[in-house]
Amino acid sequence: MAVVVACVLALGVTSAVLIWAARKGAVMSGFAVLVGMVAGNLALWALGGGTTLILLVVPAALLLGLAEAVLTARGVHWFWRLLVQGVVIFGLLVLEWRRGDLFASGAAMAAVAGVLVFNVINFAIGAAQRSRAGRLPIVLWLLGVGYLVVIALGLPNPGLRTLALVSLATTAPLLIWPAPSGFLDRVLGPVLAALACALGFYAWLGNASPAMVVAPLLVIGLDVAYALVLRLATASGRAGLADGGAPGDGAPGAAGAAGWWRRVDAWASPSDDLVAQRAWASSKLRAAAWLVGATVVVLAFSLLQWWIGVPWLVALAVLLVPALGWLALQAPTFSASRQALLVALSVVSAVAVLAALAAWRLDGRLLVAALPLLALALVWGVAVLTRREALLPAKTPA
Repeated sequence: MAVVVACVLALGVTSAVLIWAARKGAVMSGFAVLVGMVAGNLALWALGGGTTLILLVVPAALLLGLAEAVLTARGVHWFWRLLVQGVVIFGLLVLEWRRGDLFASGAAMAAVAGVLVFNVINFAIGAAQRSRAGRLPIVLWLLGVGYLVVIALGLPNPGLRTLALVSLATTAPLLIWPAPSGFLDRVLGPVLAALACALGFYAWLGNASPAMVVAPLLVIGLDVAYALVLRLATASGRAGLADGGAPGDGAPGAAGAAGWWRRVDAWASPSDDLVAQRAWASSKLRAAAWLVGATVVVLAFSLLQWWIGVPWLVALAVLLVPALGWLALQAPTFSASRQALLVALSVVSAVAVLAALAAWRLDGRLLVAALPLLALALVWGVAVLTRREALLPAKTPA
């Protein structure tokens, strides 16, 4: 009963704030989620439906999101924001360690993973807002939380199910009332990123494997990592950083004028250079179908491996195959020529073969060893269907 009341209250509060903001022409999507989560958490506390961990994790997550939003709005450098993130996350984990829920080594590992996941999600949502893809990150968010609800049903941990359901109810109204197109909501990315960290941490403590926890983020996480590497590895990326702005954002400044401190901040700031953003600029429906479809495939493989009991390192290697396949088929660099596309697909094939060998070595079951090859066959099948002209040689007239 307490969970139902918390979900209804969170849904109602978020919807009310979004409706009011829409009438005023304000951008309050992130603030609505924050207030909705506060209302839902207070209901759980008042009715005795929230576990001790929920009452600890959710306030820390909201504090993290609010601090990041305020510091970003004030133009604080990414390095100082990173320190604040580390203090909040590590402080929570130290508390968990003192309570006996974690070993010290596990707390340290979770702190590093939490900071990494927070920045990846915040980066991706900020990039989506700049591309006017207001609903796409919400769709992916709801898909990931729904996946965690399914995971929670199979774990002896009702707290994860409670937190996932309240988070789902809080964020569902964003599909109906997203932020107005062209406006940048600096609160939404940090708040959703912090809630994702809370959900992932709770799932991990509830005996979900690391591969299961990161599965909803794997596709977009590879996209962010690829963009950040290109900013350092390519001449155009370094030139954009030298201007003091992230590549492609049109920031003013003479080439080479920005110092290294400003370049670090620019490197970690979202712009328009994600693979998903470039695909979105070309065709919104097609880009959304590719991104959502790849994420669904990764989640399906994750659930299948959970059901048959695959070691988490093998499971993560298997999940990398469809995620890398999406990157190979969507990145403009790999689609520029037949040779580049074949090289990219060959790398995906090598990862799949190595995963199959590792699965056979670590698990020994033929079914588990066949999973990465099944994922590879799916990638190649999609490649032949969608990139036939690029893959197959052109017919010469007789």
